[in-house]
Amino acid sequence: MLGADGLPVVAGETVYPISGDWIGDPLEVASIDRDGSVRVSLPEGKGWTCYLADRLTHTPPDTQERIDEDARKSTLEYWGCGDAGCGHCPAKIEGKIPRDRFDARNCEKAMLLDLLRRQRELDARKGGE
Repeated sequence: MLGADGLPVVAGETVYPISGDWIGDPLEVASIDRDGSVRVSLPEGKGWTCYLADRLTHTPPDTQERIDEDARKSTLEYWGCGDAGCGHCPAKIEGKIPRDRFDARNCEKAMLLDLLRRQRELDARKGGE
């Protein structure tokens, strides 16, 4: 079973739902059922629930602090480029490098668009606070 981030979901690890009542909360994978649903333990001993694997991610939800910290990074740091050229871009998603994914002039503009997207998602999750 692959999560929303494309990584395998494995019993015993921590995952974060991307939708539903527990969005953004850390949940522990208890088991993976034969039908493909993932049984997770809810926070504070509130029992368990099931999610489809593609509704879970291994990435903790954004915080204002994380977005602010990432905004201070260079474009190369933000996308994790290192010595890689565009042909070996580590930030490819579905085969697209950031500038193509965001339909931007370059990866610096794509970084700005991604930071704005993340900020909108955080604001929506926090109810506009």
